[in-house]
Amino acid sequence: QAIHQVFDVLIDNALASGASVIEIACVSDELNGGLALTVIVSDNGPGIPDEDREKVFEPFYTTKTRGTGLGLAMSRRIVSAHGGEIYLGVPHRGGASVYMTLPATRRGSL
Repeated sequence: QAIHQVFDVLIDNALASGASVIEIACVSDELNGGLALTVIVSDNGPGIPDEDREKVFEPFYTTKTRGTGLGLAMSRRIVSAHGGEIYLGVPHRGGASVYMTLPATRRGSL
């Protein structure tokens, strides 16, 4: 259920930015020498300025007038607790693209 919260944050942020298209893609990957799955959430919003790219995962950092700045910080904590990584990557749709890589379990599922 915690990973569900991460998706809620990513989709809410995309919609709040004014994005009209949100794309979710999954690719097989590796993480720390093991099998993993990378989920990429991309939008066609205005994107994230270069000077803000490292700040967006910091607690209380926000560009929203009514935001708390905790959504992406909480998301990073949740993904880390699952042994994964979350970061901004190359935008696929002209806006922002957030990459979330999670390790696969022994059974091959997340």
